[in-house]
Amino acid sequence: MPQPILPQSEFQIDAGRRLRRLIDLLGLSQVEAGEIMGVSKHVIRNWLAGDNPPQPYPMYRLCRAKGLDFNYVFLGDWSSLPGRYAQVLEKEALANLEAAEDVEPQQAES
Repeated sequence: MPQPILPQSEFQIDAGRRLRRLIDLLGLSQVEAGEIMGVSKHVIRNWLAGDNPPQPYPMYRLCRAKGLDFNYVFLGDWSSLPGRYAQVLEKEALANLEAAEDVEPQQAES
């Protein structure tokens, strides 16, 4: 089933959040990530804030340097990430889903 195509502003925000999470999982600072990617910390901040979308070539540099696939940042697909990262992301997604399910019944009762 095809996934919906997000408006650019929503894509930028989602990609920025996923890039932030990936940088955290890698144990990098924004400055270290920027050095690997060949961009300044200001560019990284703009991407993480969703002001601009991450650019493919810097993402390519990060992914090549760390043995990753950039489908996670751009598409939200963590299946091609190394197992240790994918497991963390899957646990977080399940916890978020469970938290959302707990909120729904309370809202319905109000």
